[in-house]
Amino acid sequence: MRTDEATNDMRSINREIGARLWSTRQVLGIRQQNLKKIRVSFQQIQKYEKGINRLSAGMLVKICQ
Repeated sequence: MRTDEATNDMRSINREIGARLWSTRQVLGIRQQNLKKIRVSFQQIQKYEKGINRLSAGMLVKICQ
């Protein structure tokens, strides 16, 4: 796999995970501000949900808890 293909694949994965985070949060009625408990800014949550920033496995576990 070429580097640019791998990068595109990762972006797609990041966007998919972000979209699922957003939709799950919507279904559960959780506001972005409620995620302050995990010490992540409102802006960072937005970046995760848009797939701009990669969501680490550790952070995903924190959010799920």
